[in-house]
Amino acid sequence: MTMTTTLKIDNLRDEIAPLYCRYSGQTNAQPAYVEMDDDGIIAADYSGEIGGGVSFDVFHSRTLRWGVAERVRGDALADLLESDEMRVLFERVYNGHSIEWDGNNNVGHLDDDARAASDEIEVALTALGEDESAMGVVWDVDQWLEYSAFDDIWDPGKSLDEAVAAVEKSAEEEGIELDGNVEKYLLDRAERANDRDDCYRPEVLAALIEDGRHPLRHPAYESGYEDGEEKVGDEAATAEQVEQWFAEGTLDPDEALINACGMPRLAKVLGLTVEQVNTRGVEWNAALDQYNRGYRAGARSAVAGE
Repeated sequence: MTMTTTLKIDNLRDEIAPLYCRYSGQTNAQPAYVEMDDDGIIAADYSGEIGGGVSFDVFHSRTLRWGVAERVRGDALADLLESDEMRVLFERVYNGHSIEWDGNNNVGHLDDDARAASDEIEVALTALGEDESAMGVVWDVDQWLEYSAFDDIWDPGKSLDEAVAAVEKSAEEEGIELDGNVEKYLLDRAERANDRDDCYRPEVLAALIEDGRHPLRHPAYESGYEDGEEKVGDEAATAEQVEQWFAEGTLDPDEALINACGMPRLAKVLGLTVEQVNTRGVEWNAALDQYNRGYRAGARSAVAGE
């Protein structure tokens, strides 16, 4: 049988659950579908519209769509669509699909045989969605990583991009599709972590600065420090500038990281454990001022509540 339809489903074998997408702020995943346009091209994707909107081609049945489970494994769906049985069904639908002017729009219609074949396609896709073995395992990024130590998910010395790639590769190796933004999770984790050792590493600090989360400035700008003929201003530094300052030795890592990561870093510099830090009534600004002026003993006393 000569096929007049064409499969364009290379995207299905690239990921575990390639049709799964949940936008930030949304409770549910986007609807997924298999579609065939009026040229007989068969594809699979998820809707980019929030709220169930569709294109005019779909609304007027010029392009035909069948729903499919959002979590379906890409390889399972690809195998089904490539099967001889499904190819024949799509051919029947395509051959019995016509587009006619109704006085307002060009509208698609199916003859009886095409309608019957379309119903069979729907039944097959529904059955696939009910087969749990054909479903991909989807984990929320926060839930999958929340019990992992920070250094285990962002290896020391790795850039943010490298850390994201490592997390995604690890999930893929375990057969997991991650739901959420891994980069945002890592930056959020570094910014809000209870153990602020998380953001002591220069590469993490550089990523936080580059994302605009810490407006680190060169510590000498207030005293009129000049770099060549250009005076250092009070604008936030770029990640590249911070790395250069570290390399040149013009920016002390302890001072930079205290400014960026907050007082728990000061406690660590002062040799205090988490248990020793008095979290009630501590004048953190006064303690930092003591430290910056060289009075380590006074700063330690303030932080520890001694």
